[in-house]
Amino acid sequence: MKILLIAGHGAGDPGASGCGYKEANLTRELVNLIAPKLRKYATVDVYNENRSAFYDVQNGTFKIGKYDYVLEVHFNAFNGSGHGTEIFVTDSEQYTDVEQAIMNKLGKHFVKRGGSGVKVTNWLVIYTCKCLGISSALLETCFIDNKADMAEYQANKESVAQGIVDGIAEGFQLKANSTEQKPGNKPAEHKKPSKPAKPGQPDQILHKGEYFVIPGVHS
Repeated sequence: MKILLIAGHGAGDPGASGCGYKEANLTRELVNLIAPKLRKYATVDVYNENRSAFYDVQNGTFKIGKYDYVLEVHFNAFNGSGHGTEIFVTDSEQYTDVEQAIMNKLGKHFVKRGGSGVKVTNWLVIYTCKCLGISSALLETCFIDNKADMAEYQANKESVAQGIVDGIAEGFQLKANSTEQKPGNKPAEHKKPSKPAKPGQPDQILHKGEYFVIPGVHS
């Protein structure tokens, strides 16, 4: 199995800020904690950390190879009053077992927003990946401007990274030292995620029925 990790923001865009941190720095830190742990289960690439995937999609320079799954990592913000973790898929995603498994693991550290923590929004980068035929999700790890969330993250970042890895491995039924997805991993029933409104703005939303012309995008 081949997985791409994308650290949100960067390339001049710091993302959200709070508690003395900048989102672009934290997303890169977390992606680099996830990658070596996840490589025990799959082939893992990290999107060029000197670039912004969001800007690249907007500019028609978003070029990725063939992947089975893309995870875009972010940190949330909402005037210091939001807290917890959540993960987004597009409205074209049929199964959410992987995302639910990630939320269940991160629930050890953060409240799962909206109950399950799994939500639906067509954020630009993951929508683009899905249009390329790649299952994808956007993770809002926790709230960068919430002192309790950030204290928990800073004290347990290795455990948070391991939880994300364990969720991916569990959701895809991957075994350590194997790059192959176990056959027959899809569930018998579709687990439909909730669709509440989201306070943060990691990137542009595309609504169902809209088309986004992306010149120069290659699969």
